[in-house]
Amino acid sequence: MHLFEPHAPYGHAGSGRPIADRYDDEIAESDAQVGRILEALGTRAASALVVVASDHGEAFGEHGEVSHSLFVYDTTLRVPLIMAGPGVPARTVGSPVSLVDVAPTLLRLLGMTPFDSDGIDLAPALAGAELPARDLYAESFAPLLDFGWSPLRTLRSGGFKYIEAPRPELYDTAGDPGEERDLSTTDGRRSADLRDRVNRYSGATLEPGRLPAADREALGRLQALGYASGSNRGASGARPDPKDRRATAARLSAIISGELQDKALESALRQVLGDDPNNPQANLRLGYVLVESNRCTEAVRFLRTAIAAKMPTADAHLGLAQCQVAARRFDDAAKTLGEAEHAEPDNPVVLANLGIVLSDAGRDRDAIAPLQRALTLDPDFHQARFNLARVFARAGQRADAAREAQDLLTRLPANAPQRSEVQRLLDAVK
Repeated sequence: MHLFEPHAPYGHAGSGRPIADRYDDEIAESDAQVGRILEALGTRAASALVVVASDHGEAFGEHGEVSHSLFVYDTTLRVPLIMAGPGVPARTVGSPVSLVDVAPTLLRLLGMTPFDSDGIDLAPALAGAELPARDLYAESFAPLLDFGWSPLRTLRSGGFKYIEAPRPELYDTAGDPGEERDLSTTDGRRSADLRDRVNRYSGATLEPGRLPAADREALGRLQALGYASGSNRGASGARPDPKDRRATAARLSAIISGELQDKALESALRQVLGDDPNNPQANLRLGYVLVESNRCTEAVRFLRTAIAAKMPTADAHLGLAQCQVAARRFDDAAKTLGEAEHAEPDNPVVLANLGIVLSDAGRDRDAIAPLQRALTLDPDFHQARFNLARVFARAGQRADAAREAQDLLTRLPANAPQRSEVQRLLDAVK
């Protein structure tokens, strides 16, 4: 079971309460929900295997980071991993482990056949033995994907942790757990060795094959969590080191975490773009701030800059098309949405908007295919189905319009406020 809390935005940013208190509230909420799950097990609890883990930690100013994903310090890399149940003795394991170890360990505890993976079975550690020495790799390509900066790749080995960046870092994790004393210049041989080993895991670029397929549901979930925003994917050697953009990153964190609203949000975005004019995430977000405040004329420039960054999302195209529709430039909007299909193939929102734009331009028959395709991808996309019924009606295909309207009524909840409008359409085409 996935629990979204604790995760930015923390509670209600406009409440005036300190961010740390709101974060603690979300931890308490997660704790309460885990309690409900465990209580629901009832008598089965004694035979249940329970695992609690986290995908990342949160930073509140450590190393200049707020939230997560920009840096790869232990502030955000070190997470809880708790196992309880049959075959798991009460023990604290201090050896470094990884989330990739969870699957092979669970398969053994469940008596299932293991599969090939990067992780190891933690059974020796659970029995009190030492785990074999090994390298543990981690990476963050968020600086590249979101901001066009250099990605960060890191390797933990033999009590040391190396971070590959335009300015590499090396830390003694035992003697310096806060990662405050960079040893990369004084221990050059170790740094060079670890750099070579990092590069065996991954290069500093994202080839198209490394990016996840443009699966609409998966990408939508990632974007909802604040991931997979995207920038171009080229070589990172000449890109800024995230360490050198801490002030900009702090502003971006406040923006993305939802801590800023209205004029404060717009001001922060303009400050970011003053320092980093081509930042794709800031251009996209400022574009939408302007669109939502009916300033499309100004928004277009920022949305086009975001599009030029080749973000693997259609968000900027959708914003630009919205402005073009507002100016009644329907042909331009249709062209923009056609380009959006290349940026994010099979996105039903793009297809539905394309159908609506074509219909508004008087091209009802052309509008039918994209709306039908949107519904093939997402049969419960109610707005698309309503617009398909309207397009059928305008095209004189009354029976098709009635069929789609009736189908929509069966899908809508009994108390849905849209039912009356759908019923009026159905009555009109019967």
